[in-house]
Amino acid sequence: RDLRGKIVVLDNGDPGWDFVFHLGALGIITLNGGPASHMCSRASELRVPACIGIGESLYQKLKVAHSVHLDCAGRMVTPY
Repeated sequence: RDLRGKIVVLDNGDPGWDFVFHLGALGIITLNGGPASHMCSRASELRVPACIGIGESLYQKLKVAHSVHLDCAGRMVTPY
């Protein structure tokens, strides 16, 4: 699957999802995880914008959103 230009929203970021980095994902957002998680480490290592561990409320909104704006510098995730 081609993920170029897409922000991937996942419920977890275990190593099994590592392939999304190699399919051209523009960004990664996960429900669970933190600064020491695998997905956070890989995103940092590969310089892919990511928001790890967003919490249940925002995750539920993102699951049904048509698009998502991920602004790491501004520390904002906005569903549209």
